Amino acid sequence: MMPTIALTHDENRGKVCFLCFRKQKQMFIIKHQLKIDMENHVDNYGDERRLPAALCCTCKRKLFRAKTEKKKLESPDLSIFKPVPVTRSTCECKICEIARELPANICGKVAKKIAG
Repeated sequence: MMPTIALTHDENRGKVCFLCFRKQKQMFIIKHQLKIDMENHVDNYGDERRLPAALCCTCKRKLFRAKTEKKKLESPDLSIFKPVPVTRSTCECKICEIARELPANICGKVAKKIAG
């Protein structure tokens, strides 16, 4: 069995969806065209270190639907994400807390751990 190493806060940002605050098996990092689409279709989108930096499949589809229909998406409440202090210890912020959970499947149920 391989040893597990805790991810950094910046790595965990890519494991949490900016719009629904969930973690799924497949996440899309917000960069390039996806970042432009977020800036144009989500009112309070920001690329701050305290915020998630990815989208799940479901929210990515919602974003593309909003882009096609030339609409804005409902803005998520980002107040749960507090400023992150720079430390060498394990980060205890909301993003890192979510990122350490098991990913949810499409039905919202928690995936089972694979016995090794």
